[in-house]
Amino acid sequence: MNGLVPRTRWRCVIWVGLLFLAYSFWTAAIPGSNESHYLCKAKFWWQPDWCSRDLFLESSNPHLVFYIAFGWMAKWLSLEAVTVISRVLGYFALAAGWEWLCRGLRLSPRATVLAACWLMLCAATVTLSGEWLLGGIESKVFAYAGVFAALGATCQRRFIAAGGMLGVAIAFHPLVGVWSAIALAFAALATVATQPSLLSSRHSSPLAPLGRGAGGEGQQQSGISPTHRSTKHLLVEVTVAINVMLLVASAGLIPALGSISSTDPQAATNATFIQVFYRLRHHLHPAAFPVGNYVAYEVLLLLTVWLARKLVSTSALKLVKLFVLGAVLIAACGWVVGISLTPEQFGRPLFGLRMTALKFYPFRLVDAVVPVLFSIVLAQWLDELAEFQPRAWWVRRSQLLASLLVLCSLEYGRGAGAARYLPDERERDWLAVCRWVRSHTPETALFVTPNESWAFKWFAERAEYVAFKDCPQDATSLNEWNDRLRWLATWAERGFLDTTYSRDEIAALVRKTQATHFITRRPAVLEAREIFANDSYVVYDLAEPPQPIANK
Repeated sequence: MNGLVPRTRWRCVIWVGLLFLAYSFWTAAIPGSNESHYLCKAKFWWQPDWCSRDLFLESSNPHLVFYIAFGWMAKWLSLEAVTVISRVLGYFALAAGWEWLCRGLRLSPRATVLAACWLMLCAATVTLSGEWLLGGIESKVFAYAGVFAALGATCQRRFIAAGGMLGVAIAFHPLVGVWSAIALAFAALATVATQPSLLSSRHSSPLAPLGRGAGGEGQQQSGISPTHRSTKHLLVEVTVAINVMLLVASAGLIPALGSISSTDPQAATNATFIQVFYRLRHHLHPAAFPVGNYVAYEVLLLLTVWLARKLVSTSALKLVKLFVLGAVLIAACGWVVGISLTPEQFGRPLFGLRMTALKFYPFRLVDAVVPVLFSIVLAQWLDELAEFQPRAWWVRRSQLLASLLVLCSLEYGRGAGAARYLPDERERDWLAVCRWVRSHTPETALFVTPNESWAFKWFAERAEYVAFKDCPQDATSLNEWNDRLRWLATWAERGFLDTTYSRDEIAALVRKTQATHFITRRPAVLEAREIFANDSYVVYDLAEPPQPIANK
């Protein structure tokens, strides 16, 4: 595929990008999962007066590059329009990275597109820790685009380009990028250790079958062999690549390190405990993953190994397989460290270290890249089989197969990336509340919202005292987030015993939260001024005494 004219390569990018976008818009209605967090945070970075006093928005910025890159558009466009533009840019970037990876493995254009279809089906049906690659838009979409491009560049021995692409991945999403850099370093070192000639000579083909690689041939000149000169050049190139990666990565790595650093060790420990055992347990703790997820991934991994063994093994394919093996080993370490870890072990030796290891998402990379390798080797295997079939017949069959895969992925993935979880009728009422709040309350208002609040800042454009979904990442804000949730839960339980919150209880709430408005779900009632109500929710103004209800 290296010899393809640029037009053919761009056609692959366009087709794959359109497929990824179709999957994105079909499975994740705007705002999709996490879009209300990422894009509201991005808007706030550029407009700090917007939703001021919101705990989440005013917390640290672990994905600063994403906020800077896309938040500026929200000055002139709606969040919905910014989302559409971001998705288009993100998934065409992912498609470009995908094409670069497949080109590095010398997949045909047909196999490149077919592999993308298989990947979409995997995205709709298989997960281990809840990681997703296709859906809404957030910084990891751009990060995985950089990872794919870095793998493809490494397969072609364009190490400086690979370093730059890894730097982009780290800058957009430090966790995805750093784990990928570790896995790629493992793959490169394992390749050198098992077959040094594959990377030591600039003249050997990265796509040559193993055992036939060149390198080391020729006569010595001036006491230095061509292989020796190539090795020296390689070391210089790799050193430059690492420095390029660190330079580019620093744009996102420095803010991320600032988010996780804390001058108070106890606050950092408490924050990690909250993340691992409470807020993000379903992503971080291996004991929380459903058994079916483990079974599905083991089957997928075994199928991938079986298919890979059927292909002609090249150094490029070996490198990608070792990269995935590195991701598997990272996940295996996370499983060993965390499978028996329980909150009751708090204070025991190594508890803090084990808990911190889980905090950094050791299962994230393997969750994403095992389906990637499966999709590629399956498409490549089918492509090799096609060489033994009449061309026109196989083209028709491959087009039919691709169409079926797309339809199945869209059907199985429907709603998978959506943030909506309220029943239809209650969702309509919630959106009506948000629209009313946006039109009839001051922009400086601070709201106490119900636990089931969904994308309140997105639709209402008002600050929240605390929201369960909007979890900060720095230790100070995370502990404050937890304290606010606990205080509100205690206050609500006491007041709800008679389903009515008295004026004294409202006064205590205002003193604690400084909130100006309160949204509650029926049948709870507050002795405060009701300013809007529908069948599911009631909005109260906490700044004024109760008056007769005018809007029913």
